[in-house]
Amino acid sequence: QAISMLLSGYHDLAPADAFARVPQAPAIVEALARGPHTVVRDRALAALGRYWPSGDVYLLFAGSIAADDTPEATRHRVILLLAHTIGDRAIPAVRPFLQTTDVQLQMTAVQALGTIGTDASVAIIHEFANSVSHPGLLEQIDKSSRVRR
Repeated sequence: QAISMLLSGYHDLAPADAFARVPQAPAIVEALARGPHTVVRDRALAALGRYWPSGDVYLLFAGSIAADDTPEATRHRVILLLAHTIGDRAIPAVRPFLQTTDVQLQMTAVQALGTIGTDASVAIIHEFANSVSHPGLLEQIDKSSRVRR
C-alpha cells in the first residue's frame, strides 16, 4: 500500500529515499509494473527505470513494448523510458518502431533515438529521414537529429 501511494503522484515520482524506506520496494514495484492498472503500471515502469535499472528491467520494458496487449500510451512511454534509462542499448528495441505504419509510434521512436543522442542513434534518424514525407514526422526528425550527447 505504501508503494501505491508513492506511485500515485501526478507530476513526478517520489524520491528514491521514500522508496528505500519500504521493505522489498523493487519487487513490489516490479509486480505493479506487470499489473492490470494502467496508471499504476506506467508509474511503476518509470520508477523501475529511474531507480532500479537492470537487465531484468530492460527485458520487462522490451517485452511490454512488443506485447500486443500493451495499451498504446504505455507503449509510447516505455519506448521513451528505454531511451532515458539505458541509452544506446535501447536502439535494438526502439529501431523497429521506425518501420511501423503508425506515424505516432514512428515519431516516438525518432524522439527516443534523439534522446539517446549518440552518433549511432542520430545516424539512424538521418537514414530514416530519407524515406519520410509526413510533415509532422519530418519536424520530429529535425528536432531529434540535432540532439547530440
